[in-house]
Amino acid sequence: MTGPRVHVFAADALGDRDATAVARTIRRREISPGEAVEAAIARAERFGQQIEAIAYADFDAALTRAAAMTPDGGFSGVPTFIKDNVDVRGLPTNHGTRAYVGRPAASDDDIASSFWVERGGTAIVTRMAQKLSLRDTQPPAQPGQWGSTMMSPRDVAAVYRFVTSTLDDESRKIITDALSDANRNAADGFDQYFGIPSVFDAGFSIKQGWSGFHGSSGYGTDKAKPSDSGLDLHSEALHTTGTVGPDDRTIIAVYTLHPRGTPYEQAYATVTRLTAGLTVPGGVRTQTDGQ
Repeated sequence: MTGPRVHVFAADALGDRDATAVARTIRRREISPGEAVEAAIARAERFGQQIEAIAYADFDAALTRAAAMTPDGGFSGVPTFIKDNVDVRGLPTNHGTRAYVGRPAASDDDIASSFWVERGGTAIVTRMAQKLSLRDTQPPAQPGQWGSTMMSPRDVAAVYRFVTSTLDDESRKIITDALSDANRNAADGFDQYFGIPSVFDAGFSIKQGWSGFHGSSGYGTDKAKPSDSGLDLHSEALHTTGTVGPDDRTIIAVYTLHPRGTPYEQAYATVTRLTAGLTVPGGVRTQTDGQ
């Protein structure tokens, strides 16, 4: 293979050192991890388009991690690139081809917590509420509990409208492809095919929610939830949201709260029955009509 040759060496914190030498200078505190990452980013930005080697850049997260870390030997603090066929938490894997559209990993609280910290915590909620003119959305009363962000079904529908009609094509496809291929069993093992998936035939996209049921992720954490928020954050909750019909024609958001101690199976049947009672243009119902 022939073509122009380039090198990325520069008079910066990395110089012409290899990874071993960079690690040594970091251990000696001659440079910091942050300085090493800044130099690597500058080189990537200078030559990235020329060599077309970077499939996905998350420079802000790299800088944040570098600033917070204390090198502890080995290659700690040395910037590196990861092959595009290796899954990295929170980032898409495209396998080195535009023919494959990278998708987020399965639902996972650790991934959500990582994004929450890196992208500004409660500022994420405030920023998006302003951008989308959400009327009922508020950050959690306790900043670290992103799961207690307050949203009404009306605001959830507004978010779906933004995704399906305003978001750029590439970002929309990443989200809608993942929502349309949601696993029946979630990361905590719970069956999340209540509501929309039980009522409508294939062709739906869903983002489900549940809280407080015995055995679910986060079970028992309601003891730490604020009691003065004005909302019931303690009852068992089961929510079904998503789109049905061609081109995501109709948006559905059904929120339900249940008395403490309600069996999951009972709440599952209730939210499914409520969803089955909706008039949904474009929705094709299953043979059993969700019963």
